[in-house]
Amino acid sequence: MATQFHREIEDVVKAGANIVLLDLKNLTSITSSGLMVLVEAFKLIRSAGCNLFICSLNEQVRILFELTGLDLVFQVFASLDEFNSRMLLKK
Repeated sequence: MATQFHREIEDVVKAGANIVLLDLKNLTSITSSGLMVLVEAFKLIRSAGCNLFICSLNEQVRILFELTGLDLVFQVFASLDEFNSRMLLKK
């Protein structure tokens, strides 16, 4: 699954995306391996000059992001609606 996710991120970046949004609303938990996959995706996206955003973390995943400091690395939005409204304000 991690390899497939990495390939999909590579494909999105190669297609010329400027913004990658990961909506994690269906993610109920995440392992340390899963966190590493997100960090690798972040590195890949950043090296291509793109921006990575995350939205819709459930409480358990949000707490894990805070405990690991990843909430300081990733720009996290409470929901897809919040992401959309904040991005519209930036335009």
